[in-house]
This record gives sequence, structure tokens and C-alpha cells, in this order.
Amino acid sequence: MKGRIQVRHVKWLRVAFAVTVVIIAHALHGGSAQAATIDLRPAASARIAAASDPASTSDVVLAGFTSQRLPAFFKISGDGRVLLAGGIAIRLRCTSGATVIVPDAFARIPITNGRLQTSYTPPTTIENGVTTTGTDTLKARLSPTRSELNGTWRLRVHVSADGGQNMRCDSGPVHFAVTR
Repeated sequence: MKGRIQVRHVKWLRVAFAVTVVIIAHALHGGSAQAATIDLRPAASARIAAASDPASTSDVVLAGFTSQRLPAFFKISGDGRVLLAGGIAIRLRCTSGATVIVPDAFARIPITNGRLQTSYTPPTTIENGVTTTGTDTLKARLSPTRSELNGTWRLRVHVSADGGQNMRCDSGPVHFAVTR
């Protein structure tokens, strides 16, 4: 019985490690959209800060919940042309049977004609014989009054170990509707 508990614990740690690697890679990527800074310290409240921009009084802050009943937050520029920061908590279901909830974020995404769309594939990482890949996708539409944002977010992670073990984690399409 004790060995079974330890095996489950090891699987959980592997999933948590893999998801953390993907999120860190996402936060460090150098694409056209800059990742937001996420404070994961346990004592701190969950927060997402747009990279070194002073707060503007005309910026629009929208908040709400996802279809997974987890929080979602978005900060839009006053002119409605840029998603300054957006973040959600997202639940991943894995082929191993594990379920993991992680924070995810995007920042500095252009909004054209009320629509924003971005996708990010971090570089494949290999650490201690564990290979991790994934994709992160966001599609949304901003209302003309900038008072509502509706869309879909999806996070996928694939982890494989030297021993031939493979695990896929996928949030599936997670819908959100946030308002002022």
C-alpha cells in the first residue's frame, strides 16, 4: 500500500514539473506577444502584472469566470487596441488520470476589429530524461463598448520520459466571459 501511494505521488510531481516547465517557457519566450509576470509565491495573492507599464486611468479591467468555474482577468488598453495582460486558472486533465490546475497568462496581444487571437508553442525542453512540449491558444472578441470580452483558451502539454512513458494533458476548449 505504501508503495502505491509513493508511485501516485511521483506521477503527480512529474505532471506538476512538466506543466511548470511549459509555463516558465511561456513566460520567457521572445515572440511578438510578451508573457505576463506571474507571482507564484504561496503567501502572495494571485496577480498578473503587465510588464513595467504604469497603470493608465483609461485602461479597462474585466474579470469573471471560465466554463471550468475558475477565475479569469483581463486588462485592455483604453483605446481597445491591446490586451495588456490576461490570465486565468485552467484545469488540465491528463492521460495518467491526474487533474492539475495551473495559472496561465498572455500579455501585449494586439486587438484588431475587436478580435484577438494568439497561439504560443514553447521550445521543446529536455530535463533529466523528461521531454516536454505544449501549445497555448487564446481567441476572443471584445465588445464595441469594451465592457465585455468573450472567448476560448486552451492549454495542451505533452510529456515523455526516457522509459517510453507518455502523458498528455489538455484543458480542452475553456470558454470565458468577463465583464467590467
